Amino acid sequence: MSAQYFNWRFNNKPRTLPCGKKLRLLLMEPAMVHWSFDNWQSSQDSHSNDSGWNLHHVDLPTETLVAGRQVVFTFYWKNGARWEGRDYQVTVE
Repeated sequence: MSAQYFNWRFNNKPRTLPCGKKLRLLLMEPAMVHWSFDNWQSSQDSHSNDSGWNLHHVDLPTETLVAGRQVVFTFYWKNGARWEGRDYQVTVE
């Protein structure tokens, strides 16, 4: 059985995501992730969970997206009370 998560990190930002996987964003500090599956026509916010080991994560429910769909997201960093200032995009393949 393969892992149900596909990891994204700031030091490894994949542009594609295997179909059927949840996108797990691994972060070094607490954040709120502002994300969308329809290019910002609608959006949702998810707060990171402390995984221990000075690592935080947010799991986006991408497992039901079909190939070709995109998830776009940005970060609000809680410690610094600031937005990332750019969007990231991953395409399901």
